[in-house]
Amino acid sequence: MLLLRGFLIVVALGVWMYSVFDVIRSDAASIRYLHKLIWLVLVLLFTPIGPLAWLFLGRPVPLASRLFEARPGTREAPDDSPEFLAGLDDEIRRRRRAEQVRGAPSDPTEIDAEIRRLEEELRRRSDEEGGGDPSGL
Repeated sequence: MLLLRGFLIVVALGVWMYSVFDVIRSDAASIRYLHKLIWLVLVLLFTPIGPLAWLFLGRPVPLASRLFEARPGTREAPDDSPEFLAGLDDEIRRRRRAEQVRGAPSDPTEIDAEIRRLEEELRRRSDEEGGGDPSGL
């Protein structure tokens, strides 16, 4: 009988201590039903009832959801974020539209023809200005 009484005292003390620290570290805006200071007084003064009332009525969220939620400072990887991926798709579409508007050639033969045309224009301009070598060497 003495062992059972000692066990119950240790459990009650543990629940009381846990509840006191839980009230203190909980965000005041998310605590349910009463103000944070009132919950703290209830837990401190009314030992068997206060901690149990806090655990079942006052806690912001259930204990299980606190154990498995992400920490506030952690971020998910960019490739796991739907917002990031949607933004990336938008950026790719925007760049493709800009290339099409500019008329940038996409075929390698068109690119070679464009390079030859630009080189010819550069030679013509340098000849008109009186320079010899268009490369400037």
